[in-house]
Amino acid sequence: MDASLDNCGPFAADSTGSISFYYEAGTGSAVVLLHGIGSSGASWYAQLRGLSHLHRVIAWDAPGYMKSAPLRERAPVASDYANRLKALLDYLGISSCYLVGHSLGALIAASLARSWGEYVSGLILANPAQGYGTAPADIRQEKLSSRIDAFRELGAAEFAKQRGPRLLSDSATADQIRCIVSIMSELNEGAHRQAARMLASGDLFADARRFDGPTLVIGGSEDKITPADDARDLAARLRSAEYRSIDGAGHASYVEQAERFSELIREFVSFHTNNNKQHQRT
Repeated sequence: MDASLDNCGPFAADSTGSISFYYEAGTGSAVVLLHGIGSSGASWYAQLRGLSHLHRVIAWDAPGYMKSAPLRERAPVASDYANRLKALLDYLGISSCYLVGHSLGALIAASLARSWGEYVSGLILANPAQGYGTAPADIRQEKLSSRIDAFRELGAAEFAKQRGPRLLSDSATADQIRCIVSIMSELNEGAHRQAARMLASGDLFADARRFDGPTLVIGGSEDKITPADDARDLAARLRSAEYRSIDGAGHASYVEQAERFSELIREFVSFHTNNNKQHQRT
């Protein structure tokens, strides 16, 4: 991470009595960034740097990740994560934001948008994990067990070494691969297990369809984890949703094509902020 952004967010005692850690940079309209199951807030360093001249950018460490306290529930669901996020937003005095969820973070973002839509000026679902909540029970259990067992058997470092490169396209640079693997290797087993259980129970479409505000779905043309066709199909099923593809990007599109990803956020926020101002005048 850029040295100027290290430790840019403090510990925060939120209204649940739990501790969350976040990175923060910039001022202006709030953009809140939610990472995926194998990542952390630190992975958003390029967006913290690239968007902070226009926006107040918040990148949190989800419950159990890095220095954030885990959830109390053994098998949390998306709304449990959303409740913790909402408490953090209240602590930070953020009553309106553009919410960006990547992969597993998309499930959290959609859950918060469903329950507290007034907090969300716009929703961005990037390389979204849609969850297995509607799958048959045996498939849900197989998906959950394979992920949890692999982490336990391999350990964080080897798990990251084997799985990390799959989050990128075949054209990714050595530095990008090292970044992904390094961040993933810092996962702790408890947080990963809780997040895997949330993924197994999640239903992204059920939550996102209840949000009435503007929605952008982003896919990566080379995404091997959540294929672009699935993301495009999700956008087509949602009201007021648009789809954008990042050519040449794998699953971690915001790392691999950081400037293009940030550009899509800037365009989305600018367009809908201007629309809101026009509506207020009329």
